[in-house]
Amino acid sequence: MLTSNAAARLGQFLGHRSDPRARVHVLTESEVGAVLQAAERWYPEHRELVGVFFFTGLREGEAFGLQSGDLVLDVNYM
Repeated sequence: MLTSNAAARLGQFLGHRSDPRARVHVLTESEVGAVLQAAERWYPEHRELVGVFFFTGLREGEAFGLQSGDLVLDVNYM
């Protein structure tokens, strides 16, 4: 049985690195709306994919790996 988390000590070796989460810019509700409207106008064939990014939290590789049968895009489904 370990009495402490060995991974917690790794921070001393990684102290010179910056936290990538510090550079994250979270969009406001109105900014998300603007992006969705732009997707509808300029890339209508990809508007559902853009919505999937915003409303599911999937990462890029996960979303691009989806196939047509993986999602039900009907909001009245449940």
